[in-house]
Amino acid sequence: MKELLDALRFPGEQELAELPAGKALALTGLHASLAAALAARASRQGRRGLLVMDNDLKASRAADDIRQLAGGVAAHLPGGEIDLTRAAGSLEMQWRRLETLAAVIREEIQVLCVGAETLSQRMGRPEPFRELSVTGKRGGTVSPAALTERLDRMGYERVGMVEGKGQYARRGSIIDVYPPALSQGVRLEFFDDEIDSLRGFDCISQRSQEDLERAELTPACEALLRESEYPEASRRMREALGEETAAPAAPANLFDSLPPLPEDEEDL
Repeated sequence: MKELLDALRFPGEQELAELPAGKALALTGLHASLAAALAARASRQGRRGLLVMDNDLKASRAADDIRQLAGGVAAHLPGGEIDLTRAAGSLEMQWRRLETLAAVIREEIQVLCVGAETLSQRMGRPEPFRELSVTGKRGGTVSPAALTERLDRMGYERVGMVEGKGQYARRGSIIDVYPPALSQGVRLEFFDDEIDSLRGFDCISQRSQEDLERAELTPACEALLRESEYPEASRRMREALGEETAAPAAPANLFDSLPPLPEDEEDL
């Protein structure tokens, strides 16, 4: 397959070959198959590309074609607006987006395939995503309290028992977490502030599995903020909801806010 790819000639190939390092080149008007093949050729030359297709279905097929031609260097970013809630429904599309974004941040992707509608949607900034991502290593040092606080900021939901992606649970010196970019949960056991054990675990049986040397804990949400941005974000959200920014006045007497007792009602 790679020999066939090298033997083919594509429109715009000469311009791409002469492109100086650090410069961008936009090629338009290509057939979908030719665009995928040219992106695969460019990726083999060490170039990164953004391939924009008519819709998500064509973008997904283009990513599959590039993986067949050049290996696992391409990924498809599905569409989806940023959701600030955990509304009922399937979260599979959100997990797929987060998995792709994590791979992009780690610079594992040479060609990112998107639909035109996806390209027009708002996205979170890459800086908080990159800054909040953390690598857990066996023998590494981090306090359990600091890690749980970081997971909260990364958009994870704290639960009693981890049953799916985007959740974490703490039981004493053990923290279970299921990053969206991984195929299984991660169990960290601490001895004081040291990660004494790092293993995968099955969410259904809750049983620990193979030992891990390291695990990438990536955010479970796209809408991420730096800690210094929380007050301003809170103020703007209250304004958007039409609420008063000032704190409500406390009652003059603590008992004034309590309902009357049954015997008081009888006296009335």
